[in-house]
Amino acid sequence: MKKRHYLTEEDRCKIRQMIEVDHLQQWKVAKVIGVHLGTIEKTCKHMNLKTQRTGPRNGPGHPKWRGGRTKSKGYWHVYVPDHPYPNRGAHYVLEHRLLMEQKLGRYLLPSEVVHHIDGNRENNSLENLIVFQTNAQHLKEELLGRVPNWTDDGLERMKKGREQRANLYRMQPDGSQRQTRKYHRKKQSHSIGVNPLS
Repeated sequence: MKKRHYLTEEDRCKIRQMIEVDHLQQWKVAKVIGVHLGTIEKTCKHMNLKTQRTGPRNGPGHPKWRGGRTKSKGYWHVYVPDHPYPNRGAHYVLEHRLLMEQKLGRYLLPSEVVHHIDGNRENNSLENLIVFQTNAQHLKEELLGRVPNWTDDGLERMKKGREQRANLYRMQPDGSQRQTRKYHRKKQSHSIGVNPLS
């Protein structure tokens, strides 16, 4: 069947419906109506219709759509296009946060942290989830009773840092503190733009 280059008024109404309401791509509209793609492109431009982008759709319209649930770094992410606080770029929210929001009946603030009690990131049952107001509260609870496993290099760097901070102030015989000469000279030189080593 040969494709037409002209459109009837009925075709124009169908085009407006398919482009603006059904959000079809121009090539699909051309196929349905039976005209060349260029005819649809010119008509959309003439009618000032906002068209869809070329290529695959986002979300359910994408050919590789797998239901909107993906796993990344051990956490499940769910596709929620209208969520105010998406976690991963394009409209994804962590599933455990979404479940806790449904339980509480409100959106969680970005500062709030949902913790997995058993430590298993995949176990998103409500009995396994608790909410902390801040990450500081979360870490205080999570790290309670744990002893850090410092490396020798890390211990040495911490020791040097303590010594450097202690040398910034030196106790005077009368009990007062004053800045050391080296620190004072360095601070002055930065304020006037002079090299402290010269």
